[in-house]
Amino acid sequence: MSFTFAHISDLHLGNMPKVSFLQLMGKRLTGYLSWHLNRKGHHRLEVLDALKEDLQKQQPDHICITGDIVNISLPNEFRQAQAWLEDLGASDQLSVIPGNHDAYVANTLNLWQDTDFPFVHKKDGVAFIGVSSAVPMPPFIAAGKIGDEQLAKLAQILKETESEGLTRVILIHHPVQHHRKIWRKSLWDTDALKKVIKENGAELVLHGHIHKPLFEEIEGKNGKKVPVYGAGSASLYDPKKGHMAHYQLFNVGKGQISVSHHVYEPSSHSFIQTDIHY
Repeated sequence: MSFTFAHISDLHLGNMPKVSFLQLMGKRLTGYLSWHLNRKGHHRLEVLDALKEDLQKQQPDHICITGDIVNISLPNEFRQAQAWLEDLGASDQLSVIPGNHDAYVANTLNLWQDTDFPFVHKKDGVAFIGVSSAVPMPPFIAAGKIGDEQLAKLAQILKETESEGLTRVILIHHPVQHHRKIWRKSLWDTDALKKVIKENGAELVLHGHIHKPLFEEIEGKNGKKVPVYGAGSASLYDPKKGHMAHYQLFNVGKGQISVSHHVYEPSSHSFIQTDIHY
């Protein structure tokens, strides 16, 4: 029997709520200006409607969302996001982790998600392991950090789920790869994460953040390669810059993992399956 799950990321749900002056203090101000001056016209709710419709057709057994659900971490944004996620699927069908846009200020994640990280969701032989790299950063810095406590827990979880014979899928917002990032957008403790994976193994790592599909392999346990897939933004359609709204569909069966890619096609207002050239 096979198990299918979707990977979507960087929704950046629109309909920016009304904002008070006090709410725009600090990093939220730069995020608010960026949304209205640039990003608002490219992250489209109608694309997310098409995404939801396509996922209903695909009927995956589970859906993983690797962060940047909202834009500037406003309480009303999180309430809107919660309603959108509830319409997408039941809570036990979703594994959701935060991104940097979900953590513009301290404690905002508690407004909509009461979760300790790393978490483990076990579904039909697959362990979805959610790691948070979302921490408040200064303006113009979109970097992430996991921290020693999470890394220690992750190592233990990887050992335990391996002993249970589960397919281990690590979810994180920021990419693990070095060479496709710049400092202000990077995962600051990526070397420590890669060390944990090399020592304990994993079958798959999924991330978002870059808004383009990515693929790489990193070192796993006993020399085994671990595939790392990045999803494009689920809502971003900006063909002039090469951004095509994108999600991934994975199938786990008979000890193998396969992937198909789905992108937004504006003429039909739908997502279509396509090949991706990294």
